Amino acid sequence: MMLVPYCYLNPSELIQSQIGGYVARNNASFRLQEIRSLLETAVLNVVAEKWPHCVQHAVRDDDLLWELDGPNDNGVHRFAVTESSFQRR
Repeated sequence: MMLVPYCYLNPSELIQSQIGGYVARNNASFRLQEIRSLLETAVLNVVAEKWPHCVQHAVRDDDLLWELDGPNDNGVHRFAVTESSFQRR
């Protein structure tokens, strides 16, 4: 799996953001023990149903960015690099 450097196009970054947001909203004492407990609770609250939503969100944003970018003259298109691309001939 290739991960993009843009957090809004990476589903795992969206989940991580949800976890961090939960910890930030519920952290009252700023003590490590409480933060650890909040983190564990947040991770347990990440249910499987959230993943497809995050993937759909990332795909929708990626499609929108490609649409906004439009055709260009420099020939940049989506492509995949495979292991066979680097084999010696």
